[in-house]
Amino acid sequence: MMSCEKPKMGVKRLLASGAAAEKEEELKKYRRALNRKGRYEQLIPAARARVAAAEGIAIRGENASLAAAEMQSLIEGLTQAADISVSQRTVSNPKKIDDYYDELSMTLNFDATPSQLLSFLTAIKGAPKFLTVRSFQAVPTQPLTEAPRTGEYRKTIRVTVTVSALLAKGQA
Repeated sequence: MMSCEKPKMGVKRLLASGAAAEKEEELKKYRRALNRKGRYEQLIPAARARVAAAEGIAIRGENASLAAAEMQSLIEGLTQAADISVSQRTVSNPKKIDDYYDELSMTLNFDATPSQLLSFLTAIKGAPKFLTVRSFQAVPTQPLTEAPRTGEYRKTIRVTVTVSALLAKGQA
């Protein structure tokens, strides 16, 4: 009978040590959760700042007309910086992209030199708002008969370009 009691004591010890191990695991989980909670509280303001910065790339306006005016003034500034005179501009109605954003497009027609065109496209790339070129067509107005002797040739190109911008929903 004595040999039967020793295994029972061993089983009790094993059960007690197993319960203690489970409690230790639970305690470790709770400690990890508390550590994460502190880290998440620190990360939330940074995440909010990134969301605000990301929302800043969209065109804003109380209605479609004001949003179109903001986009037009942005494009006007880019063309003036590139020393381009726009002969015609057409703003289209916003098109739905998803539940959060619409797309506002503007088609421009102008004559420019290759360097002016390059300057304008570079300005679009670096614009403070998210602008994309949806369509692009360039036709030479004067055919080039020979290679330029200097680096720049003053031949002009007739350009038709459609530039699109994001318009935040609820804004138009």
